[in-house]
Amino acid sequence: MPAKKTSEKELSFEEQMQKLEGIVKQLEEGNLPLQESIDRFKEGVSISKSMEKTLSEAQKSISSIIDEDGNIKDFAEQAENE
Repeated sequence: MPAKKTSEKELSFEEQMQKLEGIVKQLEEGNLPLQESIDRFKEGVSISKSMEKTLSEAQKSISSIIDEDGNIKDFAEQAENE
């Protein structure tokens, strides 16, 4: 019975990185049949896009906390101005 594939969204960022590194290693070795190489490449692209989305969301979160000068924003002051 084939193993159930785990969605990229169910894996942590670190687990996705590890999986992507494994795919890259397999592709670089060049021992996979063509179709399996294509399938692994597609899987790698999908993981990469998921990781890019995670990083983008993290950047937005950090930007809401840190100002352009790298200082932590004063949330009490922001709340008063809103």
